[in-house]
Amino acid sequence: MLPEDNAYGGWAASGEIDIMEAVNLGTACDDCPGGSESTILGTLHFGDLWPNNSLDSSEMYAPEVLEGFNTFGIVWAPNQIEWTFNGKVFARKAADAWWSAGSQERGAPFDQPFHLILNLAIGGGLPERRGQGGVDMNDFPKNLEIDWVRVWQCGEQGNSDSACSGGE
Repeated sequence: MLPEDNAYGGWAASGEIDIMEAVNLGTACDDCPGGSESTILGTLHFGDLWPNNSLDSSEMYAPEVLEGFNTFGIVWAPNQIEWTFNGKVFARKAADAWWSAGSQERGAPFDQPFHLILNLAIGGGLPERRGQGGVDMNDFPKNLEIDWVRVWQCGEQGNSDSACSGGE
């Protein structure tokens, strides 16, 4: 997710929320549990402009990610973001874990409207630092299959079922 407006400056001062990241899913990996890559990540990018930006990432070993469709999500409340995998929280970040060089306000930069981006990104620094060190070029072409996307708006009582109503 990226900000609608760069209220606090360019990337990453205005933030980025990665609902789900994964690298080389299913690829053989000597250092990975079960011998293959099956880790998902939830990440915040924030702080100052690149290259002086910061990030806070949590990862979860999730072998079931290799089997059919799964549900990834975030519950974004004022001053807290939770990452979910198949309905269970696997990471939680509070506002004291992030900041923006463009604001002194608690919650910045994740106090602004963001929009969704659904993409299949290949390459970059993340795969170079994980697993076998890079993108496995032997398993192409890659596919990104999405069954549905849902956005929920929660009321005053937080993220309880009775406080939220959804739309697709």
